[in-house]
Amino acid sequence: MRQLRILVAPSGFNKSLESEKVADCIEEGIRRVFPEKSAIVHKAPLYDGGDNLTQALSSFNDSKIRDFNINSPFYYPIPSHLVFIDGGNTAVLDVAAAAGPQFIVENCPDSTATTSYGIGELIAAAVEAGCTKIIVDCGDSAALDGGAGMLQALGARLLDANGEDIITIGGAPELSRLVAIDLSNIHSRLRKKEICIEAVYDTENVLCGDNGVAFDDNILTRASFEQVEDLSLALERFANLADEILRVDVGNKPGSGISGGLGTGLMLLGARFRSRHDVADEYFDFETLFDKPWDLVITGAGLFSSQSSKANMSRKLSKLAQKHGVHAIAVVETIAGERAADIYEEGVSSLMATHGGPAFLQEKTDELIKDAAQRAMRMVQIGISLNQGQIEPQVKGVESAITHLDLSQTDLTQA
Repeated sequence: MRQLRILVAPSGFNKSLESEKVADCIEEGIRRVFPEKSAIVHKAPLYDGGDNLTQALSSFNDSKIRDFNINSPFYYPIPSHLVFIDGGNTAVLDVAAAAGPQFIVENCPDSTATTSYGIGELIAAAVEAGCTKIIVDCGDSAALDGGAGMLQALGARLLDANGEDIITIGGAPELSRLVAIDLSNIHSRLRKKEICIEAVYDTENVLCGDNGVAFDDNILTRASFEQVEDLSLALERFANLADEILRVDVGNKPGSGISGGLGTGLMLLGARFRSRHDVADEYFDFETLFDKPWDLVITGAGLFSSQSSKANMSRKLSKLAQKHGVHAIAVVETIAGERAADIYEEGVSSLMATHGGPAFLQEKTDELIKDAAQRAMRMVQIGISLNQGQIEPQVKGVESAITHLDLSQTDLTQA
């Protein structure tokens, strides 16, 4: 008999357990009952508005990941990557992975002396790969140069009073000497607007002023007063020169300060700015998940309430599963006072709570999720056994492809 086909597509439970980790936990619970020889598990973690957009795009779409060597915010070589979707026409760049705060070492003498050059190297790689769209997922960044280094990596010239190129890897002290930005030598495909760059963000941070990049709480805790002042003045100089090109007040324009000021450099590249939810609506088409036949869908969220954005994604998926004749099990912490009967009407076939199982007293959410998934699979196993005994289901509509499976390849010693 064929293998059981399970789609695992949960939302996140909390900040420390985003959807990718939840999917991994559910898979482990499944494998405790159904090993690889008896079940195919496909994970498609749902994107629920968090910082995991790039990973979600990669998991949800037919994607390829290519590795590249770039420079870190402190200008030493590091491995990085791009995610290619849409048949290679679109590249997704994760700023947090390529230039995030993880590169700041303890007792760093000057955390403001950083560059976004490595981001530019990744954009250049996407351009050379023939992409027509580049999605820049603007998460946290340790590069605080307003995107100056990124522009240099793409061919721009940043000039001092003598017409000499400034080496932006020196950070704020170097930018303070800037007198001109020359974009004429930037990559021709970018200059001709042959490539659409989308800057995806959550907040509308500005580059300059009291609420600017230099005065972010994370910067203030790591840099000296003098370093903060130098950074603020340097970014103001950079913004003033950007004003002359864009004919807007860049320093106070919402979005100019995202990802350590990378937003300003992206504005100079003509990027389109979009919210993460806007991108999610375009790229996460749940219908495509059902292009393949599934016997079972396992979804879930910590708070499985209609008032929760995370849960709404899972509930939407459950409705689609019902439409396609596939049973959906939801692993949840709580349904927040809602009636289980109402949730079942929306397409969820069964709720499996994380509390009350053997792992409950450990109070570790990941273990609770694994335990709940394992319990759910035990019930599925029982259902298959009953079907083998020719016991007819008593609940209307309970028949599905799953009732035509058997346990011939199931490792019962793991159950």
